[in-house]
Parts: sequence; structure tokens; C-alpha cells
Amino acid sequence: MRAAATLRSAALVLGAVLALSGCAGEGSTPNGDVESSNGSSPSPSAPPEPTVDPAVYKKSLAQTVRPVNQSLVAVANARGLPALSATIGKAQTALGKAAQDLEALEPPDAAAAEHSKLALALSELSADLGGVSDAVSGKELCAPSSVLSQLGKARGMTSVPAATKALSTKGFAVNVVLPKTPPVQTRRLPNGDYLRRGSTSGRGSLTIQNGTDTDTVITLAKGKSPSSVVYVRANGSFEIKGVRNAKYTVFYATGQDWDSASRSFTRQCGFKKFDETLNFTTDRRGNFIYYSRFSLTLQPVIGGNATTSEVDPKDFPVQ
Repeated sequence: MRAAATLRSAALVLGAVLALSGCAGEGSTPNGDVESSNGSSPSPSAPPEPTVDPAVYKKSLAQTVRPVNQSLVAVANARGLPALSATIGKAQTALGKAAQDLEALEPPDAAAAEHSKLALALSELSADLGGVSDAVSGKELCAPSSVLSQLGKARGMTSVPAATKALSTKGFAVNVVLPKTPPVQTRRLPNGDYLRRGSTSGRGSLTIQNGTDTDTVITLAKGKSPSSVVYVRANGSFEIKGVRNAKYTVFYATGQDWDSASRSFTRQCGFKKFDETLNFTTDRRGNFIYYSRFSLTLQPVIGGNATTSEVDPKDFPVQ
């Protein structure tokens, strides 16, 4: 009986050992060793610091758009076709560079999408100016008012304000100053209206017959110095009286929509001169006085002997 009891006791001990080695409790490693724990959870990490200083970003935005604003003001204030063409080219370059600078500038994360929209909008407006520049080169657009009217229809003139407004909602106001865009106009002066009236103490006269369908500004000039400048409407005529003795060259500008501020046609402009000078003289022969009277037609006529030449706008007499 004692031997049987001993065997039973050994079996119970062995069973307890197997149970312990076959069960890993909570907090144990796979090899059965028990890990200690103080019962605390990991601390939450601090939010990352912003990678872009908002104040520095605002300053960079202002520096980027400043040349854009200056160049657009120059376009609006340009006087004469050569100056207009030059200022448009500079504005196009300024807008393109501003777009590139923005693409290279890192924005705050919260304004990244709006920042990209502004860069794209400036690039679009630069491309719009490229199209306007071609129209100026072809003399389809000839003055700031018509250029700005054309720009008013362009996509960039609406996408730029939309982009700056979106940036403002993120706390980054940027002031891109776009010029006002007037509506397309067709302004005309009365027939025979003087833009410049020279001395009328002479005896000579010049009659201008404009049989074309385009309004014209006639300049009677000594060399390149204008003496008299008069507006002659399409299919109209006018006589300049009291012309003093001298040799004169007759220049004439044609086009649509006369802008008195820039003293030029704003669309479809042309610049020409008559090749032959007009020599106004006055002679006394006995009891008679002989003086010069000339007549010029702008439209081609049978038997006409007056030839004309194109004139570079920069060589046209200042009116």
C-alpha cells in the first residue's frame, strides 16, 4: 500500500509541472519567463513644429508680387505704341518670374493648395500678356485702354484674384494689384476737330479728302515737328487754312476708337506719310498775290500722283 501511494504522489507532481510549462501567463515571454511591468502607458508625442515660419512666408509673398504690380502699372500708363510694347514685354517677364519664384517657395502646409493656385494664376496671366503682345505687334491693339479691355476677357484676370482671396482665407493676404479693364469702345472726334492748331497767319491752305472707311488724324509737320493736327472722319473732308510759308510733310494716322488721353487710335492703327513734301509759298506780282493751295486724297484715285510710305510709330511726329 505504501508503494502505491508513492507512485500516485509522483504522478500528481509531474502533472503540475507539465501544466506550468505548457501555459504562458499574461506578461510572460514565449520561453516562459515572466516580465515585470509598472502598469503605466506610453506618453503621447508632442505635435511637430511648423517647417515654415508664417511671418517669413508673408514677407516672401510680398516681395514676389511687388515687381508684378509695378510692371502692370507701367502698362496702364504707357504712352505711344513703342512704349506700350516694351512695358507689356516687361510685365510678361515679371509675371513669369513671380510664378517660378512661388513654385520654388515652400508654403505652410495649411496653405499649400492655395499657394499652388496663385503660382498657376500668375503663369496664366503671363501667357495672356503674350497673346496681347502679339496683337500690339500687329497693330491690332494700339493703346493701354484697348490692351486692358482685351486682358479683361482673359482667364488670368479672374484666376489671380480668386487665388489671392483663397490665400487670404488661410491667413496670408497678398496684394496683387490688377489694372482696371474698361469695356471695348469706339470713340470718335467731330470732323475737322483740331488736336493742335498752328499759326493761321499765312495764306496757304490744304484740303484733305478722306474717302476711306477709317477715321484719320492728319499732321502737317515741319520735319518732325507738328504744326497743325486735325481729325478727319471716314468719308469726310476738311480744309486747313492760314498755312504759313514753309516746306511741310503730311503724316496721317488711321484706326478705330480715338483715345484723347493717349492721343491715339486704340485699335487697328496705321501710320503713313506722303512721300512728297508740300512747299507753301506766297508771291507778289504787281497787284496780285499768289499763294499755295494743295489738295490730298487718302483713297486711291485715277490719275493720282501722290505716293505714300509706312512710318515706324516711333518716328511719327508727337501730337
